[in-house]
Amino acid sequence: CSFVHELAHRAICPRFLFAQCPKEAVACRLAHLHSPHIQPHCIHFQNNACNRDPCPFAHVRVRQDAPLCRSFALNGYCAKGLACKDRHVLVCPTLAVLGKCTKPNCRWPHVD
Repeated sequence: CSFVHELAHRAICPRFLFAQCPKEAVACRLAHLHSPHIQPHCIHFQNNACNRDPCPFAHVRVRQDAPLCRSFALNGYCAKGLACKDRHVLVCPTLAVLGKCTKPNCRWPHVD
């Protein structure tokens, strides 16, 4: 799986972000830690409306029309971290690459 590679580059567990992963960190194949390289951006912070304290998403400002970060979308990791000018969102990798997803039961979010 492209989302599980070097420990330091392992994609974040989406369930961990919402405190809903039934597995302990050592048993989950995805990361249970906060790192600017693997944390998705907080869309509510972008809109000055985040009221989560603490918020598990990165509070970073990027342009509203910024493209999706290809590295983050495909690998769940971006070497630029907080310095990246593109959007870090959990999104369908197929959508990120092809611009559309044809999988009828795709479990990934589909965003513009």
